[in-house]
Amino acid sequence: MVDSTPATPVKTDSKTIEMPSSPIFNGFPKLLKDPKFSDLTVSVGTKPPVEFKLHRAILAERSTFFNRLLHSAFIESKTQEVKLPEIKPRIFTLVVRYLYTGEYDDKIEPDEMVGIYETADYFDIPDLKESIMDIVWKKVENFAEELDVKIVIAVLGMLAKTMYDTVKLEKLIQKLLERKKLGYWMEKPSFKELLDTYGILGRLIIENGRIPGLTPVPKGWAKADIKPKVFCRACSAMKNLARDHPSHTYELACGHQANI
Repeated sequence: MVDSTPATPVKTDSKTIEMPSSPIFNGFPKLLKDPKFSDLTVSVGTKPPVEFKLHRAILAERSTFFNRLLHSAFIESKTQEVKLPEIKPRIFTLVVRYLYTGEYDDKIEPDEMVGIYETADYFDIPDLKESIMDIVWKKVENFAEELDVKIVIAVLGMLAKTMYDTVKLEKLIQKLLERKKLGYWMEKPSFKELLDTYGILGRLIIENGRIPGLTPVPKGWAKADIKPKVFCRACSAMKNLARDHPSHTYELACGHQANI
Protein backbone atom coordinates (compact mmCIF):
# COMPACT_ATOMS: atom_id res chain seq x y z
CA MET A 1 0.00 0.00 0.00
CA VAL A 2 1.31 3.41 -0.96
CA ASP A 3 0.75 6.26 1.49
CA SER A 4 -0.42 9.49 -0.05
CA THR A 5 -0.04 13.10 0.91
CA PRO A 6 -3.19 15.26 1.18
CA ALA A 7 -4.16 17.63 -1.60
CA THR A 8 -2.17 20.86 -1.42
CA PRO A 9 -3.82 24.21 -2.22
CA VAL A 10 -1.74 26.45 -4.48
CA LYS A 11 -2.59 30.16 -4.60
CA THR A 12 -2.34 32.21 -7.78
CA ASP A 13 -3.18 35.87 -8.40
CA SER A 14 -6.82 35.10 -9.20
CA LYS A 15 -7.78 31.86 -7.45
CA THR A 16 -6.68 28.85 -5.43
CA ILE A 17 -6.09 25.58 -7.28
CA GLU A 18 -6.33 22.24 -5.47
CA MET A 19 -3.36 20.10 -6.47
CA PRO A 20 -4.13 16.36 -6.57
CA SER A 21 -2.69 13.99 -3.97
CA SER A 22 0.61 12.35 -4.86
CA PRO A 23 2.51 9.34 -3.47
CA ILE A 24 5.11 10.10 -0.81
CA PHE A 25 8.48 10.66 -2.46
CA ASN A 26 10.85 7.76 -1.83
CA GLY A 27 13.91 8.79 -3.78
CA PHE A 28 15.18 7.40 -7.07
CA PRO A 29 15.19 3.60 -6.78
CA LYS A 30 14.59 3.14 -10.51
CA LEU A 31 17.59 5.28 -11.44
CA LEU A 32 19.72 3.17 -9.13
CA LYS A 33 18.75 0.00 -10.99
CA ASP A 34 18.83 1.40 -14.52
CA PRO A 35 22.17 2.91 -15.68
CA LYS A 36 20.65 4.29 -18.89
CA PHE A 37 20.85 7.94 -17.83
CA SER A 38 23.93 7.70 -15.62
CA ASP A 39 26.70 10.24 -16.20
CA LEU A 40 29.31 9.12 -13.69
CA THR A 41 31.28 5.92 -13.09
CA VAL A 42 32.51 5.24 -9.57
CA SER A 43 35.04 2.41 -9.12
CA VAL A 44 35.44 1.09 -5.58
CA GLY A 45 37.61 -1.57 -4.00
CA THR A 46 40.34 -3.66 -5.57
CA LYS A 47 40.88 -7.25 -6.76
CA PRO A 48 39.13 -6.26 -9.06
CA PRO A 49 37.43 -2.86 -8.68
CA VAL A 50 33.62 -2.80 -8.87
CA GLU A 51 32.02 -0.16 -11.09
CA PHE A 52 28.83 1.73 -10.22
CA LYS A 53 26.97 3.71 -12.88
CA LEU A 54 25.61 6.68 -10.97
CA HIS A 55 24.34 10.24 -11.36
CA ARG A 56 26.39 13.33 -10.59
CA ALA A 57 23.42 15.47 -9.56
CA ILE A 58 22.20 12.99 -6.93
CA LEU A 59 25.63 12.37 -5.42
CA ALA A 60 26.50 16.08 -5.37
CA GLU A 61 23.19 16.95 -3.70
CA ARG A 62 23.45 14.26 -1.00
CA SER A 63 27.17 14.36 -0.22
CA THR A 64 29.46 17.33 0.38
CA PHE A 65 32.43 15.15 -0.63
CA PHE A 66 31.00 14.46 -4.09
CA ASN A 67 29.76 18.02 -4.45
CA ARG A 68 33.28 19.37 -4.04
CA LEU A 69 34.84 16.61 -6.09
CA LEU A 70 32.51 16.96 -9.07
CA HIS A 71 32.24 20.76 -9.14
CA SER A 72 35.84 21.82 -8.87
CA ALA A 73 39.20 21.71 -10.62
CA PHE A 74 39.68 18.05 -9.69
CA ILE A 75 40.24 15.76 -12.65
CA GLU A 76 37.14 13.73 -11.70
CA SER A 77 34.91 16.66 -12.66
CA LYS A 78 36.19 16.36 -16.23
CA THR A 79 36.69 12.62 -16.70
CA GLN A 80 33.33 11.62 -15.17
CA GLU A 81 35.10 8.81 -13.35
CA VAL A 82 35.87 8.51 -9.64
CA LYS A 83 38.16 5.85 -8.16
CA LEU A 84 37.81 4.90 -4.49
CA PRO A 85 39.99 1.81 -3.92
CA GLU A 86 39.86 2.23 -0.12
CA ILE A 87 36.06 1.76 0.00
CA LYS A 88 34.64 -1.77 0.17
CA PRO A 89 32.08 -2.53 -2.59
CA ARG A 90 29.57 -4.04 -0.14
CA ILE A 91 29.67 -0.94 2.06
CA PHE A 92 29.47 1.42 -0.91
CA THR A 93 26.41 -0.47 -2.17
CA LEU A 94 24.61 0.19 1.13
CA VAL A 95 25.67 3.85 1.20
CA VAL A 96 24.56 4.45 -2.40
CA ARG A 97 21.22 2.82 -1.65
CA TYR A 98 20.75 5.35 1.14
CA LEU A 99 21.75 8.27 -1.09
CA TYR A 100 19.22 7.28 -3.75
CA THR A 101 16.32 6.10 -1.57
CA GLY A 102 16.92 7.18 2.04
CA GLU A 103 16.62 3.52 3.08
CA TYR A 104 18.98 1.51 5.25
CA ASP A 105 18.89 -1.83 7.06
CA ASP A 106 18.77 -1.50 10.85
CA LYS A 107 19.72 -5.17 11.31
CA ILE A 108 23.21 -4.91 9.88
CA GLU A 109 26.27 -6.69 11.23
CA PRO A 110 28.75 -4.77 13.44
CA ASP A 111 31.41 -4.60 10.71
CA GLU A 112 28.87 -3.26 8.20
CA MET A 113 27.60 -0.73 10.73
CA VAL A 114 31.15 0.52 11.28
CA GLY A 115 31.89 0.54 7.56
CA ILE A 116 28.78 2.56 6.74
CA TYR A 117 29.41 5.08 9.51
CA GLU A 118 33.06 5.60 8.57
CA THR A 119 32.17 5.90 4.87
CA ALA A 120 29.38 8.37 5.67
CA ASP A 121 31.93 10.35 7.67
CA TYR A 122 34.37 10.27 4.74
CA PHE A 123 31.69 11.34 2.24
CA ASP A 124 30.24 13.88 4.70
CA ILE A 125 26.69 12.48 4.90
CA PRO A 126 25.60 13.60 8.39
CA ASP A 127 22.04 12.26 8.19
CA LEU A 128 23.33 8.74 7.47
CA LYS A 129 25.71 8.99 10.44
CA GLU A 130 22.78 10.00 12.64
CA SER A 131 20.79 7.01 11.38
CA ILE A 132 23.62 4.65 12.29
CA MET A 133 23.90 6.25 15.73
CA ASP A 134 20.17 5.65 16.23
CA ILE A 135 20.87 1.95 15.70
CA VAL A 136 23.77 2.10 18.15
CA TRP A 137 21.74 3.77 20.90
CA LYS A 138 18.88 1.29 20.51
CA LYS A 139 21.32 -1.57 21.04
CA VAL A 140 23.11 0.10 23.95
CA GLU A 141 19.91 1.09 25.77
CA ASN A 142 18.24 -2.29 25.33
CA PHE A 143 19.26 -3.84 28.66
CA ALA A 144 16.93 -6.78 28.02
CA GLU A 145 19.45 -8.16 25.54
CA GLU A 146 23.11 -9.03 26.05
CA LEU A 147 25.43 -6.66 24.22
CA ASP A 148 28.10 -8.57 22.33
CA VAL A 149 31.61 -7.34 23.13
CA LYS A 150 32.25 -7.23 19.36
CA ILE A 151 29.62 -4.49 19.06
CA VAL A 152 31.14 -2.57 21.98
CA ILE A 153 34.60 -2.69 20.40
CA ALA A 154 33.26 -1.85 16.94
CA VAL A 155 31.21 1.14 18.11
CA LEU A 156 33.86 2.67 20.39
CA GLY A 157 36.53 2.17 17.73
CA MET A 158 34.53 3.82 14.95
CA LEU A 159 33.63 6.83 17.11
CA ALA A 160 37.19 7.36 18.32
CA LYS A 161 38.54 6.99 14.78
CA THR A 162 36.12 9.53 13.29
CA MET A 163 36.68 12.15 16.01
CA TYR A 164 33.15 11.82 17.40
CA ASP A 165 31.92 14.56 19.75
CA THR A 166 33.59 13.91 23.13
CA VAL A 167 30.52 14.85 25.17
CA LYS A 168 28.33 12.41 23.24
CA LEU A 169 31.03 9.75 23.39
CA GLU A 170 31.19 10.13 27.17
CA LYS A 171 27.41 9.70 27.46
CA LEU A 172 27.65 6.51 25.43
CA ILE A 173 30.45 5.19 27.65
CA GLN A 174 28.41 6.02 30.75
CA LYS A 175 25.51 3.99 29.37
CA LEU A 176 27.84 1.10 28.51
CA LEU A 177 29.29 1.10 32.04
CA GLU A 178 25.78 0.69 33.45
CA ARG A 179 25.87 -2.85 32.11
CA LYS A 180 28.66 -3.64 34.62
CA LYS A 181 30.59 -5.69 32.07
CA LEU A 182 33.84 -3.73 32.03
CA GLY A 183 35.74 -6.49 33.83
CA TYR A 184 34.58 -9.03 31.25
CA TRP A 185 35.47 -6.72 28.35
CA MET A 186 38.92 -6.10 29.80
CA GLU A 187 39.61 -9.83 29.54
CA LYS A 188 39.39 -9.56 25.76
CA PRO A 189 42.72 -8.77 24.02
CA SER A 190 40.86 -6.87 21.28
CA PHE A 191 39.29 -4.55 23.88
CA LYS A 192 42.69 -3.88 25.47
CA GLU A 193 44.13 -3.18 22.03
CA LEU A 194 41.31 -0.69 21.42
CA LEU A 195 42.18 1.21 24.61
CA ASP A 196 45.88 1.12 23.71
CA THR A 197 45.08 2.66 20.32
CA TYR A 198 42.65 5.36 21.45
CA GLY A 199 43.70 6.88 24.75
CA ILE A 200 40.58 9.02 24.95
CA LEU A 201 38.47 5.89 25.45
CA GLY A 202 40.59 4.76 28.38
CA ARG A 203 40.44 8.22 29.94
CA LEU A 204 36.65 8.46 29.65
CA ILE A 205 36.20 4.95 31.06
CA ILE A 206 38.44 5.78 34.04
CA GLU A 207 36.72 9.11 34.67
CA ASN A 208 33.27 7.56 34.57
CA GLY A 209 34.12 4.35 36.42
CA ARG A 210 36.09 5.63 39.42
CA ILE A 211 36.73 3.46 42.47
CA PRO A 212 34.72 4.99 45.34
CA GLY A 213 36.92 6.22 48.19
CA LEU A 214 40.08 6.82 46.18
CA THR A 215 41.21 10.18 44.86
CA PRO A 216 44.16 10.20 42.44
CA VAL A 217 47.25 12.09 43.55
CA PRO A 218 47.37 15.58 41.98
CA LYS A 219 49.88 15.83 39.17
CA GLY A 220 53.37 16.68 40.43
CA TRP A 221 52.95 15.26 43.93
CA ALA A 222 54.66 11.97 43.28
CA LYS A 223 58.29 11.81 42.18
CA ALA A 224 59.20 9.80 39.12
CA ASP A 225 61.36 7.40 41.14
CA ILE A 226 58.65 6.30 43.62
CA LYS A 227 55.59 4.16 43.12
CA PRO A 228 52.15 5.82 42.71
CA LYS A 229 50.29 6.98 45.79
CA VAL A 230 46.62 7.71 46.37
CA PHE A 231 44.67 9.44 49.08
CA CYS A 232 42.65 6.75 50.82
CA ARG A 233 39.50 8.19 52.39
CA ALA A 234 39.14 5.08 54.54
CA CYS A 235 42.57 5.73 56.08
CA SER A 236 42.39 9.55 55.71
CA ALA A 237 46.01 9.60 54.60
CA MET A 238 48.27 9.31 51.57
CA LYS A 239 49.14 5.67 50.99
CA ASN A 240 51.71 3.91 48.85
CA LEU A 241 49.84 1.16 47.04
CA ALA A 242 52.96 -0.99 47.00
CA ARG A 243 53.30 -1.25 50.81
CA ASP A 244 52.04 -0.09 54.25
CA HIS A 245 48.41 -0.05 53.20
CA PRO A 246 45.61 -2.03 54.88
CA SER A 247 43.26 -3.88 52.56
CA HIS A 248 39.96 -2.20 51.68
CA THR A 249 37.31 -3.59 49.33
CA TYR A 250 35.63 -1.31 46.80
CA GLU A 251 32.86 -1.83 44.28
CA LEU A 252 34.00 -1.15 40.71
CA ALA A 253 31.76 0.29 38.01
CA CYS A 254 31.95 -3.06 36.23
CA GLY A 255 30.38 -4.80 39.22
CA HIS A 256 33.52 -6.57 40.41
CA GLN A 257 35.17 -6.14 43.82
CA ALA A 258 38.63 -4.59 44.07
CA ASN A 259 40.95 -5.03 47.05
CA ILE A 260 43.15 -1.98 47.63
